Amino acid sequence: MASIEQVKAELAQAAEQCNATTNQIRAAIEGTEQVLSRLRAVAAGTGHPAISEAINRAEQSKQRLIEAATVLAGSTQAARQYISILGWPVSIGEIKAALNEANYLLEQGKTKIAGVGTALEDVSALLLSTLHDSQRTEAAQARKAIADAVREVKLSLRAIATAQDSGNGYRKVLG
Repeated sequence: MASIEQVKAELAQAAEQCNATTNQIRAAIEGTEQVLSRLRAVAAGTGHPAISEAINRAEQSKQRLIEAATVLAGSTQAARQYISILGWPVSIGEIKAALNEANYLLEQGKTKIAGVGTALEDVSALLLSTLHDSQRTEAAQARKAIADAVREVKLSLRAIATAQDSGNGYRKVLG
């Protein structure tokens, strides 16, 4: 059976992983903002529907990333709050409940981020089809920014999976 100190250590590790993932999501938000800036620069003077659609989808992706960061911040806060509670006598059942809640919040964040990833892939396809032969600096920067945002989403999903694996492994230790 795990000690309270081991539980605190696992929760702290999960909270740190949530923080790291939240930072990756923030980087993806910044990348998406760069994509939007570059799309808007490329779109200046044109009313092409594909550019408008790419801009709308990128804005939706940015909003979903913001929502995912908020959910993960809630997971971090819940874990840290529970760490502070652990100074009091606590049952294994309460620890399991806290781990289950953290896993649930991580799952919500993963779902949001996966949706963002899908939307970013759509934006990327639109962007690449619209700007495929453009030699403008803004077009090249937009292609790079969208690729960076897609990479950050993938990194975020991996970090969430690692946090979930850690929590689930500890849950198994508790029985």
